[in-house]
Amino acid sequence: MKVRNSNYMQDVETVFREATFIRELGIKLVTVEPGRCLAEVEVIPAHLQHLHRVHGGVISSLAGHAALGAAISVAAEGDVLVAPEFTFQMFRGVDSGLLQTKAQVIKGGALLIFTEAEVFYNDAAGEHLIAKGNFTFTRAR
Repeated sequence: MKVRNSNYMQDVETVFREATFIRELGIKLVTVEPGRCLAEVEVIPAHLQHLHRVHGGVISSLAGHAALGAAISVAAEGDVLVAPEFTFQMFRGVDSGLLQTKAQVIKGGALLIFTEAEVFYNDAAGEHLIAKGNFTFTRAR
C-alpha cells in the first residue's frame, strides 16, 4: 500500500484515543501498518444485549473503527475520513471473551477508500469468524 502520510501511526492512535464512545466500549488499537489495522475488545457484561450475547452495535463499532484505522493509514495527511456507506453481516453470536478485528484496505483512492473488516472470536477450538463488514470512506472536509 502506498503511504501518503508519514505520521499515519500517530493519526490512527489519536483517532482511537480521542473517540469517547470507542474508549467507553473498551476497544483498543493493537497494530496498524499501511492498509491494515488490528483492534480488539474484551467482552464485559455491559456489552451484552437481552439474549446475553454481545450486542451487534459493539461488534460493528469494533469493525468500523478498525476499518477507519486502516483507511487513515493510506489517506493523505490532514484528511478527515467518514464512512457514508457500510454493510455488515453477523454470522455467530458470542457471550464472552476477546473479540479481534482485522481490517484491510481493498482499494485506496484519492476520493474513496474501500475497506473490509472481519471480527473473530478465539476459543480452545481456534479462531471463529463471527462478523464481516465492508466500509467506504471519503474525506469529510
